[in-house]
Amino acid sequence: MDLYSGSTDQPFVKKSISKIKIDVIKYMPAKLLAAISGLILIPIYTNLLSPKELGLYTIAMAVISFLPIIFSDWTGIVSLRFLNEHQGINSTKNFFSTLAMLLTLNLGIMYIFCCFFFDSITKYFNTPLD
Repeated sequence: MDLYSGSTDQPFVKKSISKIKIDVIKYMPAKLLAAISGLILIPIYTNLLSPKELGLYTIAMAVISFLPIIFSDWTGIVSLRFLNEHQGINSTKNFFSTLAMLLTLNLGIMYIFCCFFFDSITKYFNTPLD
């Protein structure tokens, strides 16, 4: 039995699945390149950096990866949710300017947060400041 039999949305579903397959093919090289470069860089980092430097690099990358999750990644999800609504009433310019202002404000808050809690972060991870 066909998965789509009896559905009135059959052309839409097939078209959507086709678009998803095309997007997967488009984005796969970037994901593969990132994974392969990571595998290539691990031995380079371990040979060039001392254990202390590699530890500091790892902590820095973890903090750098985590902060955008708190401050800016959610704005993309929110923007996708409300974009169609704003396109329907022809207010996309206002929508994107508000989104840009929100991202700028979030980056400013993240910068202030990092400056304000820098000492706490370095003490928590026991990182030297030399």
